[in-house]
Amino acid sequence: MQVLKRILKIFILLIVVSSSSLYSAWLDNVPWKTTQPDGVKIEIFWTGDEFYHWAHNEDNFTIVQDEKTGFWCWAERNKDGDLISSGYKIHLTNPDSLGFNPNINISKEKYMELRQPYDEEFLEYTENLRDFESMSLGTINNIVVFIRFSDEDEDIPTTTSFLGNYPNPFNPSTTISYNISEPTSVKLQIYNIKGQLVNTIINEEQSPGRYNVVWQGDDHNNRNVASGLYFYRFQTKAGTEVKKMLLMK
Repeated sequence: MQVLKRILKIFILLIVVSSSSLYSAWLDNVPWKTTQPDGVKIEIFWTGDEFYHWAHNEDNFTIVQDEKTGFWCWAERNKDGDLISSGYKIHLTNPDSLGFNPNINISKEKYMELRQPYDEEFLEYTENLRDFESMSLGTINNIVVFIRFSDEDEDIPTTTSFLGNYPNPFNPSTTISYNISEPTSVKLQIYNIKGQLVNTIINEEQSPGRYNVVWQGDDHNNRNVASGLYFYRFQTKAGTEVKKMLLMK
């Protein structure tokens, strides 16, 4: 019986970890088609996690967008550990013949700088997991049954829930959906990969119902944001949830 309890406890922990929005995202060779400033269409790939992601070609040669010209160029790493543009446009040159190596990336120190803002939240999360793991399952002698009566309004959700966004990845806009079961204050905010607030989509009291909110990929000044990974934070009196979405232009 003790072995069965231990197996069940581990199984529940795995469900909790796999369903968490923290430290779980991984992009692997996500294709993205775009156009160079001279009109040439190119395809690049994105790989990474919620802290940092990078562009590369199918042979894993790293690519960055030149800040001055807007062209996608082969990347090189400077002495500070950052990726910078070499100036060689990817549609006009061959990285092998130029002496570039595949799989170059930012330094470990730079990666940890990007990750650090999320460490406090992650530590709190793991502490909660430890508390959960230390609980005794005990004897299960209660079963909860949810019943919907025929005269209930089906448009009123029975629970408050954060459903996520669609499409994801998206361009140029995406729809974020959620349900509210009782009157509550709602705050829906967008953050960039550095943890900086980009836009506040909703900040108001809302009645019970099903909601769909469109984010146009803009900041609080109505300016279009850059391609990349973004976090959206949904907060009500029932709690807070964070999910990820990818804007690909």
